[in-house]
Amino acid sequence: MQRLVVLTAIYISIAFPQTSLAAGGWSQVGKIKEIYNLGYAVQVKLSIDHIDFSAGNCPSIVYYSLKNDGTEAFSTKFFQILMAHASKIDIKFWINGDVCTGQDSKYQSIGSVVTYAS
Repeated sequence: MQRLVVLTAIYISIAFPQTSLAAGGWSQVGKIKEIYNLGYAVQVKLSIDHIDFSAGNCPSIVYYSLKNDGTEAFSTKFFQILMAHASKIDIKFWINGDVCTGQDSKYQSIGSVVTYAS
């Protein structure tokens, strides 16, 4: 049985090479240093070093980016980011490592937002 599981994992990795087991992760906790609103996306720079969860697929890690898809989920995340910036409280993001978005689709995508009271 164990051999079957190993062979299946090898087959999947060969048949679907674009599939990544490390498709994201949590940013470090920090304060928002800059918000750059493009209309179709909001790019956020934190006070800490950004981590590359894209395995080099996104050309830049200067910003994390939240795509404006017009949903209530976008509005909620955006308001939470603005509130954290205005209140100068700590924040962290779940980064979708397999998605690049923002200006020229070169920044890692924000999936979730967590804020921390001081």
